[in-house]
Amino acid sequence: MKQMKMLSRGFKDQIYEIFQKLNTSIQVVLLSATMPTDVLEVTKKFMRDPIRILVKKEELTLEGIKQFYINVEREEWKLDTLCDLYEKLTITQAVFFPQYKAQGRLAHRENACQGLHSFCPAW
Repeated sequence: MKQMKMLSRGFKDQIYEIFQKLNTSIQVVLLSATMPTDVLEVTKKFMRDPIRILVKKEELTLEGIKQFYINVEREEWKLDTLCDLYEKLTITQAVFFPQYKAQGRLAHRENACQGLHSFCPAW
């Protein structure tokens, strides 16, 4: 939601300048439960080959959506921590954002994976 506020409060030029300086191979993800039409139009300027998944307002539900932040002390514990959380909760769909390609190892933990990245094969 902070990003939406930034776009709607006149930070468009500054955000555009930042995007111009980013490597073109950078993948950018913009997620929002609500996307005002004016913000959606502005994102066309920033996003490269975007894939948009839009839900009609009357079909939108936030019921059951959960977000988690877990501060894990050691890098090598992160995958196990994520898998522990995943096993303890009833999750039908999840989106993970690994920081490094090597963290794509989650795919090897018997999770169905539709990959947006080459390191996360679907099987």
